[in-house]
Amino acid sequence: MKSVEEVIQYIDSFVMHALERPHIYASSPQALEEKLAILDQLREFILEVGEQYGPLSYAAFLSQKGYGVRMFTTKHLVGRVLSSEEKNLFKELSDFWREYLVSRK
Repeated sequence: MKSVEEVIQYIDSFVMHALERPHIYASSPQALEEKLAILDQLREFILEVGEQYGPLSYAAFLSQKGYGVRMFTTKHLVGRVLSSEEKNLFKELSDFWREYLVSRK
C-alpha cells in the first residue's frame, strides 16, 4: 500500500504532466478541468486541509475569481443544453461503470 506522501506525489505529478500535455490526459478542456478538480478535492481530503488551515481550494479560487459554483470551462457553456445523444452517452457510461465496479468485487 502506498504512503500518504506517495499518493500526494502521484497526484501532484499527474496534475503537472496533464497541464503540460492536456490533450493526452483528457478528451476536452471540460474533462480536464473536472479531473483536476477531483484530484484537488482528493488531495485536500488526504491532507485534511481546510480553507482556514491551508491554501485556497480550487472551489474557493473559482469563487474568488467570480465563477461562483461553476467551473472555469463550464461558465463559458452557460445556456448549452445537452443533446439526447449526450444524455444517452452519460447514461450508458454510468451503466458501464456500475458494471465495472460490480466486477471488482
